[in-house]
Amino acid sequence: MRKLSLLLAMTLLLALNSRAAYYIVGSNPFGDWNPSRGVEMTDNGNGIYTYNYIVPSGGGTVWFVFADGLAGDWDTFNARYRMGPTSGDQYISLDTLYPTQKSSSHYAYCVNIAGDCVITLDAVNYQFKVESLVTMESFFIVVGSEPALFGTVWDPGNESNVMTRVDSFHNVWTWSRQGVHLDAGGFCYRVVEDFDWAVAYPSDGERCQEIPVSGTYDVTITFNLDTQSAECLLHLLVQDSESPNCDLNLDGEVNITDLSYLIDALLTSNVSPLYDVNHDGELNIADVTSLIDLLLASK
Repeated sequence: MRKLSLLLAMTLLLALNSRAAYYIVGSNPFGDWNPSRGVEMTDNGNGIYTYNYIVPSGGGTVWFVFADGLAGDWDTFNARYRMGPTSGDQYISLDTLYPTQKSSSHYAYCVNIAGDCVITLDAVNYQFKVESLVTMESFFIVVGSEPALFGTVWDPGNESNVMTRVDSFHNVWTWSRQGVHLDAGGFCYRVVEDFDWAVAYPSDGERCQEIPVSGTYDVTITFNLDTQSAECLLHLLVQDSESPNCDLNLDGEVNITDLSYLIDALLTSNVSPLYDVNHDGELNIADVTSLIDLLLASK
């Protein structure tokens, strides 16, 4: 039994210490098209791998593919490790997200690089991009209709609403405010670039967010530049006592689903003020009775 436990422990240890490796194989500096001499990328965790390419004087055109292993001959390399285009050589632009895939073809990616850059591979989602290290990063600012939340109304010059980049590979930015009192109703918002209405996202117009009940909220707005999409997440901290405390899943409706949320809260001893339906300062069966009475009265 002890031998079996030791074997299992050693197997687990090997699994924890093992990691995938990814390489770039191509023209110089990527091994001069030798499938055994590709350069290894840096493991940044969560399936993200990078390689900082310091461009020689003058820059030039670079050809490459990705690989999850190296081999001494092309047949083995192409059959087992190669990741690249499948239907012809692909010419790529800087700062643009591209898909990649396992491929036994002989095609490759081609990019013209004039300055230092970083090549980033998302090995989980099979995506990559080549980003210039000297590109000036834009600012993205949230603007909206609710002064209690945004401080001003539809103001692209409000520096307090500048978003923070949280995912450089997928170009994801966020902005948040904690403990903001908002009245029931809603607000609308957009994201503008560089404090100017000349470029605004989403391109098809503003997005609007419903506020189901009056109360104190944490608010987070997320913007994805690659997809040019924006979304808002509300988290109710404390509901105003005069508001009906019934829309427990914040979907804008009061129905049997809210009753299910309340019962789950009771079973898991969730003491959030959100579930104090009758506003007596306690979470108990009386809250369930109050919500059932309200549901029956609405029929």
